[in-house]
Amino acid sequence: MGLDLDAQHGTARQSEIIRLFRALDGTYRDYSGGSWGFWGSPFTAWQQRNLAARLNVLLRERIVHCFSEQKKELQSPTTTFVEDHEKKKKKSRSVLALSLQDIDTLTLVFIDSACD
Repeated sequence: MGLDLDAQHGTARQSEIIRLFRALDGTYRDYSGGSWGFWGSPFTAWQQRNLAARLNVLLRERIVHCFSEQKKELQSPTTTFVEDHEKKKKKSRSVLALSLQDIDTLTLVFIDSACD
């Protein structure tokens, strides 16, 4: 994604994406069986849907932001060979950036596939 999420730091310094992902992961690992059997409780299912929806919104925002940044870089004119070389060195090589490089218009289908 080309973004430092501070996953190795304490909870206070971690990005919201990391905190939500860990909370969502915890809902699957805290399964204790209980009277609801394999499927868990309705509250756990509600909690999982809620956390996943919030995480999805953040990921979508990041994809749109990365796409707009890439388009802005492509549209900015370069005047010298040195500037062009510096721009290529700074170009993100993240999986998201690489998947966005051949996209002309950002569609909901692409955003959904990138979120998955």
